[in-house]
Amino acid sequence: MMTWMDAAILVGSAVGLGATLRHVWRGGTTWNDHAVAAVVAGCLAVYPTMWLGGRLALAANGALFGVCLLGVASIWVLFAVLDTRREQDGLRFAVVCSQVAYAYSLWLGLFVLLWWVAVVVLWGFGWLKPSAVTFLWPWPLFPVAGALAGWGVFWTWWTRDTVRRLALPTRHGSRAFRVVQLSDLHVSPTTTGRDLRRTVQTALGLAPDLLVITGDLVMPFSEQNHGWLLDILADVDVPIAVCPGNHDLPVADRLARELRERGVLWLADEQVVVDIERGDQTLRIEVIGMDFVWQKLADHVRRVVQTLPPAPDVDGRLLLLHDPRGFPGVPEHRFDLVLCGHTHGGQVGTDMFGWPGSVLGALGLYDQGFFEREGAWMWVHRGNWHYGLPPRMGIGTEVLAVDFLPAD
Repeated sequence: MMTWMDAAILVGSAVGLGATLRHVWRGGTTWNDHAVAAVVAGCLAVYPTMWLGGRLALAANGALFGVCLLGVASIWVLFAVLDTRREQDGLRFAVVCSQVAYAYSLWLGLFVLLWWVAVVVLWGFGWLKPSAVTFLWPWPLFPVAGALAGWGVFWTWWTRDTVRRLALPTRHGSRAFRVVQLSDLHVSPTTTGRDLRRTVQTALGLAPDLLVITGDLVMPFSEQNHGWLLDILADVDVPIAVCPGNHDLPVADRLARELRERGVLWLADEQVVVDIERGDQTLRIEVIGMDFVWQKLADHVRRVVQTLPPAPDVDGRLLLLHDPRGFPGVPEHRFDLVLCGHTHGGQVGTDMFGWPGSVLGALGLYDQGFFEREGAWMWVHRGNWHYGLPPRMGIGTEVLAVDFLPAD
């Protein structure tokens, strides 16, 4: 027999899903937005499914009712805040709760799928006679998923803007210089001016000769309203070079114009030599920034670089490339370093357990840190965004300082 709690969970889940998807699709209707909508639906479905399992196991009570409704509401909160399209420092706690709710759904969903596989295998061997309760109420998994979700989100926040340092010999010059990299700012209502100002101040505190940002400066819910990004970058007193990322493409022309008006070098398949006055010397650093393309990225990189011959008499050569999948297309011995982003460090990692690693790394993909092949070096930045979907878990954001030193 249906109780008022059952009805509340059913109606709340349906309303929450509809409201959340409305916000998602107000941000865009591309294949990526539809994929996000599918993830949202899957995450939200975890909570009414928990309630159903509790009812079947005769374990449903007020506490479980509250957890399930809070989970549904928290799934909705993230996109409701994003869809305000303005800074929302005052809603930070609600956004953090939403990150935990999404993380919990994803962890529990993974564990339940593994649990179902194990139950089916044991059933097949005749070692277990499962019931609906067996499938829908694996209660020992609930606290494990909760602990991982809470710790992962906390770790990501606690280790934000970790400074990492890299020293490399210059291939092309005889003078030392320092480059600081940021990436994947994803300026939005949940990545506010306070967050960005803190990150930029950390970067400037490292005394860079050049600041670079490797794409995804904005995101769908901030395409038309990102004034705090422009204001903060306009106040920076060192040269800034940026390349576009996939999230910048819908407003690339406008964003390029806005940044250039503020003295920022926007490079989309373009080359520039940055002259940097340093005492009685002038450093000259060649920078090429790649536009973002979804397909045949390595071929695109190879083709564009071939059309841009090396600039003469420079102290260093850098390639800014949002997506590290283009690294195989980088010519040998052409650049001192290729600087990338896009991966968010692999999104879900094991740093929170004390050792480096990520989901993407386990799959053999470029995820974070230093990579090399014959005649080419690359750094994949972890990014500077940490509130969104999918939630970052166990991988803090970073600010990279690279010292290029003359070879002995």
